[in-house]
Amino acid sequence: MQVIEGVELLTHVVHVDERGSLVALEEQDGLPFAPRRIFYITVSDPSSERAGHAGTSEELITIMTGSVTVELDNGIRQASLRLVGNQKALWIRPGVWLRLKEFSPGTILLVVSSLTYAESRHFNRPQPLFQEG
Repeated sequence: MQVIEGVELLTHVVHVDERGSLVALEEQDGLPFAPRRIFYITVSDPSSERAGHAGTSEELITIMTGSVTVELDNGIRQASLRLVGNQKALWIRPGVWLRLKEFSPGTILLVVSSLTYAESRHFNRPQPLFQEG
């Protein structure tokens, strides 16, 4: 589902049995790009904010546990949504500005990036990707 141009909300395939659940992220099956960097974010203060920038890489953000509010801006439109649980992922294209805030206690985010940290650049404001017309 498209949130705004440059951002899609994807649904993970969740395999559930009596032992629990498993979500696999494989290129072209749950992961829409080749991963070059994987990291996770934890917060000690639920009122803290993370990100606050646009980048040059594609990113897939998913919740391992907890929830977070994500604010997005593609240079033309803005959107805000709440990510809860591990069944959804947010696919963010280069140039889309994002801010992560309003974390529930104990939230852990998994982020998969199409570029290494050294290859990527960050911008304090959105980089317009799309021309109105």
